[in-house]
Amino acid sequence: MAKKADELKGLPRKQEKMLVQKSNPLYSLWKSSLTLSEFKILDIYLSRIDSRHPEKRTVIFEKGELEQLLDVQKISKKDLDTRLDHLLGQVVSLDDPRYRRGIHKVTLFEESEAQPDKDGVWTVSLSCTQKAMEYFFNIEKIGYLRYRLRSVVHLTSRYSYILFCYVEKNRYRKTWTVSLDDLKNFLGATEDTYSQFKYFKKFVLEKSRKEVISKTDCKFIYEPIKKGRRVDEIKFTVGTLSLPDTDEDPNQITIEQWQENQSRDTICEGLSDPAFDGFSEDQLKVFISLAAE
Repeated sequence: MAKKADELKGLPRKQEKMLVQKSNPLYSLWKSSLTLSEFKILDIYLSRIDSRHPEKRTVIFEKGELEQLLDVQKISKKDLDTRLDHLLGQVVSLDDPRYRRGIHKVTLFEESEAQPDKDGVWTVSLSCTQKAMEYFFNIEKIGYLRYRLRSVVHLTSRYSYILFCYVEKNRYRKTWTVSLDDLKNFLGATEDTYSQFKYFKKFVLEKSRKEVISKTDCKFIYEPIKKGRRVDEIKFTVGTLSLPDTDEDPNQITIEQWQENQSRDTICEGLSDPAFDGFSEDQLKVFISLAAE
């Protein structure tokens, strides 16, 4: 595999600390046909780039890294080829305010190269397109969703992945309601099978919630709200609240811890680089006041 001057090679930090910074337009990819594996590859790519250095848009996954981060033992050539084909050939619509009254479509990636070793373990490179760079780099002005890569790599359902992103995107609201039809549409559960709420709850919503709260740091509950005899809306609440039919999770955070994290997220706006993770809120406030002088 030829070396490129603008490539990013090797893990910059441990997987536990790798952060995904996904711009708001990329958040709208829930409407696309990307599979769970393709969402994970996109998130791995986002966690590896430095959003302040657009000249480094090629990421190289060293031998075995992609398998490790996708939580699989081995990727066959056929499977990898199919995934890369879809990632590079997928035309997606992004929610960009500049094109709100029209149609705006882009492709996210333009080039990939993959080479196996004698044991069939792959080294893979991936480069985003020139047009997509505005949604990958210098994204402070368009806003972004930020979460740890570890939160998504072990999810096994596309429903769970989309639900995780949805809750994380709205966690600043603490408590909110969404219409049942909108939630079904968002999760992609619009089949007739889920026309009755009991089936949607059993096979999509509750199943996904249990996986999210058991495998990620995202803790939430939901409550069906009826209009007459029919469930019309779903109320979400983020924080440590236990449902009667849910065992206590040892990884749950308290409401106070959650509020502290929210305060820190507000203070850290513009200081989102992991280098600031070890600083206290007071120290970050001093940084911001000095920068304003």
